[in-house]
Amino acid sequence: MKKSFVIMLISVLVLAMFLSGCKEESAEDCLADCLKESQDKATCNQQCGMEMLEKPTTPQKELPPKETTEPEPEVPEKVEIECRINSDCDQKQICEESECVDVDCRERPDCDDGYYCEEYVCIEIPMQGPSDEVIDDWTDKIMDLEDLFDDIYEDAEDLYDYLSDSGIEDDDTYEDYEEDIDELLDEIQTLLDEIDEKQDNLTAELGYVETYADLADVRDEYNSYLDEISEYREDFVDEMTDQLDNIDEAVGDLECTSDDDCTDEFCVDNVCVECESDDDCDSGFSCDSYSCVEDATETNCSDSTDDDSDGYTDCADSDCDGVDDCEYDEELTCDDSVDNDSDGYTDCADEDCDGADDCEYGTEATCDDSIDNDSDGDTDCDDSDCESDTNCSS
Repeated sequence: MKKSFVIMLISVLVLAMFLSGCKEESAEDCLADCLKESQDKATCNQQCGMEMLEKPTTPQKELPPKETTEPEPEVPEKVEIECRINSDCDQKQICEESECVDVDCRERPDCDDGYYCEEYVCIEIPMQGPSDEVIDDWTDKIMDLEDLFDDIYEDAEDLYDYLSDSGIEDDDTYEDYEEDIDELLDEIQTLLDEIDEKQDNLTAELGYVETYADLADVRDEYNSYLDEISEYREDFVDEMTDQLDNIDEAVGDLECTSDDDCTDEFCVDNVCVECESDDDCDSGFSCDSYSCVEDATETNCSDSTDDDSDGYTDCADSDCDGVDDCEYDEELTCDDSVDNDSDGYTDCADEDCDGADDCEYGTEATCDDSIDNDSDGDTDCDDSDCESDTNCSS
């Protein structure tokens, strides 16, 4: 009995809960239908029993204001600097706001053929040839290549001249230096020939230039040649400097290389000497083996001997002038029967005596003085020179 009552009670409760849910749902439907019929909401609520469904509102309590605190200052984030200038970045990057940014190009080689770089963008080159003025300018540049090598060649010749003027011609090392410099000159000449060929090639390429891209290729070749020349010039300067040092060292072992290196002396074969000729010596001295020596003197002027071995004997030697009737170089005494100047002619027979002491050189003109005036061995009318003389006609 109790069990049946409990079961019945549970059933009533479940039914009541079910009906309560249905009523609420039906009341909402009722309200919707009532409002569609244009009745006021209060009437509809009453009819549909909605007053029980509306919950009373309770006023909310005001909360006390929250306490405010000063915000902590923000610490700026540390910015990592990737670059400052373009060269800090890769080839096809530029530096913007301390960061490396990718671009098409930074210079012309970054672009394909037929394009050039402008504002970091590869732009196609217009298909038009460069002007004649541009071509002429490049022609002049190419011609300048040989001038550069000519300058080097002249430097090498100056080195050779320096060697020649160094005064070490008789030194054992001279030929070695000469050979080294000759090799330098040969090397330069070979490079000059190569440059001539490269000039011809560049000039030929200029003849086929139709676009600025073609001209850029010529420019690249030209720049490569300039680099070659620059490298060679550096090598040549080093080599020339070494040669100069070697020559200077060799010259340093010599006593002199010019007269300026000697004091009141002369530089002969890299040795300072007193004289090179008799003119370099004082009077009475002669240059013998680059030294001034006192002249030997004819000690006997009547022994028919060249006593001082200077090639002159007795009165023919200047040393005998005024000694033993000697009259050097000119017969002055014409009546002493002595060949005073040792020229082979005595008294009136010597041309020096013409007009002196009744001497008539070459022709007897006075035919009545009993003197052999021309010293030919015949006197007065016996001399054929007197045939026409009136004193000799009878």
